Amino acid sequence: MICSSRLVVALALLAVASQLIACCNGSDDALPIVLIYSQGGMGYGNDLAEMIHSDPRVDARVIVLSDPELFKSMIYFPYVKVVVGVFNADKDEALGRHLINFFEGGGGVVGLGFAGWRSTTGNASRDVFSINGSYYLTGKYDPDTRTFVHRLVVEEENEINQGIGGFSARTQRIIMHVDEETGELVPPWAEGQVTILYRESTRSAPALVLHSGKGVCVTFAGFTGDSIEGVPTYFGRFTAQDEFRQLFSNSVFHVWNEESRFDETVARWESESAEYESDLADIQEDIERASENRQLMLYLRYISSAVIAVVAIAIIYLYCFRAGRGDSVNG
Repeated sequence: MICSSRLVVALALLAVASQLIACCNGSDDALPIVLIYSQGGMGYGNDLAEMIHSDPRVDARVIVLSDPELFKSMIYFPYVKVVVGVFNADKDEALGRHLINFFEGGGGVVGLGFAGWRSTTGNASRDVFSINGSYYLTGKYDPDTRTFVHRLVVEEENEINQGIGGFSARTQRIIMHVDEETGELVPPWAEGQVTILYRESTRSAPALVLHSGKGVCVTFAGFTGDSIEGVPTYFGRFTAQDEFRQLFSNSVFHVWNEESRFDETVARWESESAEYESDLADIQEDIERASENRQLMLYLRYISSAVIAVVAIAIIYLYCFRAGRGDSVNG
């Protein structure tokens, strides 16, 4: 089972490596990558990938992963422009520091579900997703839609939520940071600028947050989703919702435009690739030169061998001839 998992990881890395080679060679197929981590299953991530593909503003190659170890490797590939993190469980998979590295390198991030939950993403829940969640609100169950609902109201409007307005979000939980002693809501904080776009109506908990710092991140403080159709928490109940689809697409487009990692890492990759190709050219010349020298040495060796052979034959001939003449005279 371990071997099989490692094989899948290796094959996936090889597939992305071919993307990098294509990009380095200036192929028309070379596109920036949107990397989606879909915790617990591919279904939710595939729905998000479909939204990105249907948005003509974002011309990207979308890769969906559910293996955390593979995600830890691929997040560092230079052509990854945007990372989407879907966290469906209170489960620490040690991804936090990798998300921080990506964000602090200027990357664009969109987080959903437990992305802002402290025990799931560690310090990234604060430094990237700016929620630092330790508590969540459960929505009101709506029998008509057979799902939980939170009413979200606009706090501030920008290009992400412009024209969408308040709506009833079909999500079970809204994650929030509450002071353990006082029970008071703690506002989101992180280095850089934090803008609250939506709040949950009952406790005014931040529900959609934009964080602009070394990188840029949009955090949905909810929208965890189960993969089982029919249950109230099935992700398809909100991924089919127009408001969610617009907000997610606009969020990806925003971080796509505002991130600063891509150009820098691609330039560094191409520079290092050029140096690598130059080194390969030098090695190739050395090989060819060595090959030419080897051919010359072999040629000289053949000549010297032939000369030695001729001399040896002459010596033997003369020795035998002289020895024969001596025997004849003495006989």
